[in-house]
Amino acid sequence: MENKNREVIQEQLPKKDVLCDGDKLKRTRQWFSSSRNFNHRNAVSITSFDLKIIFRLIKLNISFQISGFINVLGCIDGCYIYIRQPANKIRSTYVNRHDLLSITLQGICDSNKRFMDVCIGAPSKVHDARIFSISPISKELPVLCEGKFHLLGDAAYPLREYLLTPYKDYGTSSPRRRRYNIKHSQARVKIENAFGLLKQRFRQLVRLNFFDTERASKFVLACCVLHNICIDMDDSLPERIAIDMNENLPVVRQYDDENSQRSTALKLLREAKRSEIVNIIT
Repeated sequence: MENKNREVIQEQLPKKDVLCDGDKLKRTRQWFSSSRNFNHRNAVSITSFDLKIIFRLIKLNISFQISGFINVLGCIDGCYIYIRQPANKIRSTYVNRHDLLSITLQGICDSNKRFMDVCIGAPSKVHDARIFSISPISKELPVLCEGKFHLLGDAAYPLREYLLTPYKDYGTSSPRRRRYNIKHSQARVKIENAFGLLKQRFRQLVRLNFFDTERASKFVLACCVLHNICIDMDDSLPERIAIDMNENLPVVRQYDDENSQRSTALKLLREAKRSEIVNIIT
């Protein structure tokens, strides 16, 4: 009866192993005479432990200066985490613009490529700005930034006093605005590099093989915790493989869901904030 139950459980598990490729885990099981289910339970235990300490290792820290930008709290972006079709879910819900199944990892990192905030689980069919608007950090930023500090995000995000985005460039931008966009891109690349390092350290994130999106989300969060631990312990990757693995293409459309009257007032504040930064770095 026990063997029969074990076979049923093994059939329900993903065909690929959780932490690394199948050949390596197969050799590990042979060396320690352990079963596949034992390794799977260990992976679940490690994930649970990482989630218990997540609030100590992933949190907003002090501001920094980068590429001429002052009072920067962090850089924000979204990254696709490719998955298999979740059980009992409609496929089209998770299809991104590349016609592939994925969930979106929203991350905020500091100048050391260390994650300070992450939000995972939303289907990649949802726009990045919409994911940001429903994430818990979006409600906290106006208070945390106090009108002085800010994040750096790409054009997919709405311009806010606490979230600076690049100017739209239709070929007629002034030299100062073009210089601002260049400096902005040089600073914001930190989050893209952070995603690249994350996927290099944990190759399973290239494509997750979980049937349950909740379990997949917990696994990604655990990887982010371990990524921060690696940085804190100065466990760096060689420069030749520390590349950007974020496969999100640039998005030029912007999203704004505010009513017109409130949006007009806020637009004056955020434009003034961005103009102030332009004056500083040019």
